[in-house]
Parts: sequence; C-alpha cells; structure tokens
Amino acid sequence: MPTDSKRPFAIARFAVALILTSGAASADEIWVELGPAADGAHGYTTLARFAAHSGARCPAIVLDGKSRAMDRRASIGNFSALVCEALVPEGTRTASIRNENLPLPKWGKNDKPNVVVIGDTGCRIKKGGEEGPASADAKWNIQKCNVPADWPFEQVANNAAAAHPDLVIHVGDYLYREKNCDGVKNCPGGPAGDMM
Repeated sequence: MPTDSKRPFAIARFAVALILTSGAASADEIWVELGPAADGAHGYTTLARFAAHSGARCPAIVLDGKSRAMDRRASIGNFSALVCEALVPEGTRTASIRNENLPLPKWGKNDKPNVVVIGDTGCRIKKGGEEGPASADAKWNIQKCNVPADWPFEQVANNAAAAHPDLVIHVGDYLYREKNCDGVKNCPGGPAGDMM
C-alpha cells in the first residue's frame, strides 16, 4: 500500500497501530503507532514497528536522512518471528524502513486533528440471540448485507472519507459473517470471510 502525506492514517489490528504497510516483495510488515506520552505528559509518542516471519537482526530506520538501529521489541520464545521498534522523535519530518516511507503525524501536540472512529461494521448471521448457544429450533438472525439500507457500511465509509480525516481508527470486527450462509433458508448473499 503506498503511503504519502495526503493519505490518512488507518488503524490496524490493535488499538494504537497506524497504517499497516507491507513491502511488495516480502512478507515483512511495517507500521507506525501512536501511544500516550511518557509519564502522563500531554501529547503522544510515535513508534515505528517492523515485523518479519523470521530474522536475527532488526533493520535500520532512517529518520530525516540519518540511519539508526531499531531495537528488538521482545523475546518471542520458540517462534522465529522478529519484531522491532524505534521511537520517532517529535518533529521528525521523514522516516523510512527498508526504503519504505512511513506515514508520520503532521500535527503538533497542541493541534486538534480530525479523527474518525469506526468499528463493528457488521454483516451479521447468527442463529438465535446473543445469549449462549442456540437451540436447534432457534431462528436465524440474518442481516441483509447486500442491501445498503440493512447494512450501511458503504455509506458510513463514504461519510468518513468525506470528512477528510487526519486519522482513521478502526477498532475491529470488520465483518461478522465468517462463513457463507449456504444451507440457511432465505439467506441473502453478501460478503463473508474471516476479516477480524
């Protein structure tokens, strides 16, 4: 995914990760995270992260044209994965890892960026209610995900984009329908898959 100063940040799999980017020629993952400032100070901390399926050494990060080592984030036990991080100091204008430019916040600590928060985007198919396992005679609760009035995700996404956000936070549950509802009477079509 290309990144540039016009593209807003987008939340990844966990609370503070921003714009998950993948190198086109590898399975490496590179992203930026915003977290709370140290010691409860006003503002935030910017971290660059790198992850690979295997590896012994962290790559370098280039901050404003100067290369420095990244730190190994944590021991991963018996797994061969490599996870690295580096603090991106406030005021840094450019950052890259393995020639991939990282999206950095363009606002200062006292600025008020335009933020959109989205989550639980739905497409429900569930037998029975929310409480416990469904009985054999329970009715199916099926959201018509191919009908915009019943699953307005496209409208919500368009409204979010029209706000021209500086930061988009997706808190998860992109899609509830892990499997197609084949074999379920009167089930409409729609998207399905493990989207988390």
